[in-house]
Amino acid sequence: MLQECPKPIISNLTNIVALGTGTSFNVAEILPNTYQNLTEDNFYMKTCTSTSQAGKNLGGAAGESYKFTNVASIVKTYDSSTGTLTFYVSAYGTINVTGGSGGSYSTGRPQAPVEAYCIYN
Repeated sequence: MLQECPKPIISNLTNIVALGTGTSFNVAEILPNTYQNLTEDNFYMKTCTSTSQAGKNLGGAAGESYKFTNVASIVKTYDSSTGTLTFYVSAYGTINVTGGSGGSYSTGRPQAPVEAYCIYN
């Protein structure tokens, strides 16, 4: 049985511009006549995929076990006066040690690049 397609969420869409892949973008150079009228809400990223060991018990010395948790967040800032967009995925891991010495250790916050797009009317 055929079904009617749902109506688009964005009905007045007129422009989608691929900004490229990276962590910082010069929107003023790409959209010189538009960049000052844009806000953070105009920028989107392509879905990122990653592998993680979230919650996996990594073993350990006698009496110790290690659990690694991976956390990611999207960082997006836009300065409309300069046209500078900063857009990346910040990820870090935490290793929790139970038994033995105990404790929690952070593994850093790398900045993963994104494939960025600008959508505007």
